[in-house]
Amino acid sequence: MQSGHDKLCNYCVFARASVPDGCVVPEPRGDDDRRGLSEEKRQQLLLQKMELEVEKERLQHLLAQQETQLLLKQQQLHQSRLDYNRWVRDNPCPVTDSQSNRGRQTAEQNRTKQKQDNIITINRIKGMYTSITK
Repeated sequence: MQSGHDKLCNYCVFARASVPDGCVVPEPRGDDDRRGLSEEKRQQLLLQKMELEVEKERLQHLLAQQETQLLLKQQQLHQSRLDYNRWVRDNPCPVTDSQSNRGRQTAEQNRTKQKQDNIITINRIKGMYTSITK
């Protein structure tokens, strides 16, 4: 039994013509079988596509909610900064010169101590390096 495809396809006509008499040539799969499989596959892909679209919509909705929350938090932070700056402007903190000088001296002492610690650490590293390379 030859399908319409076999009669029209040059390859199929040539293949049948080159088969010696008495040999059995397997018939190509029927179009119905192929359509059934491809239809089933098409249905699976269509279902998968719909599921993905639903998931996409869910994620877009979730993203929109999170963007709204972020915008609200940014507005709250901005308002908080405005309130703080207004409070600082309206409530100046008097600092005496002696307190100010003590703060500066302490900061300078801390920086000096940190520099000394850094020099000690560098010297230790140099000593370890020289002992390793010898």
